[in-house]
Amino acid sequence: MIEILHANHSLMISGLLDGDDMSVLKEAFAASNPADTLHVQLHELDIEEGKPMAGFTALLKNLLHTEVYVRLDGPPQLLVHNLYRVGCYPHPCLQVDNMREDEPYG
Repeated sequence: MIEILHANHSLMISGLLDGDDMSVLKEAFAASNPADTLHVQLHELDIEEGKPMAGFTALLKNLLHTEVYVRLDGPPQLLVHNLYRVGCYPHPCLQVDNMREDEPYG
């Protein structure tokens, strides 16, 4: 379950993203309606399953195709890797800051 805090064209997303959260996440991105840049803070977000990762990647990909400038702060390494795999990183409308290296499973 994730928690999303909204502030002036900024979203702070925390918690564990699962499949049930995708509709809430889509609504939050739609409601943010950034004038120029959407700042998304992800330092406290965890994504452990493939389906939510794919859903979040697709959501960001669709947002980038609308030419909204997105700044991801503290994204998990695997999310950035998935954005790379779908051709969205690097992207002229995407800035990635403070990428977190994923912990190895063990």
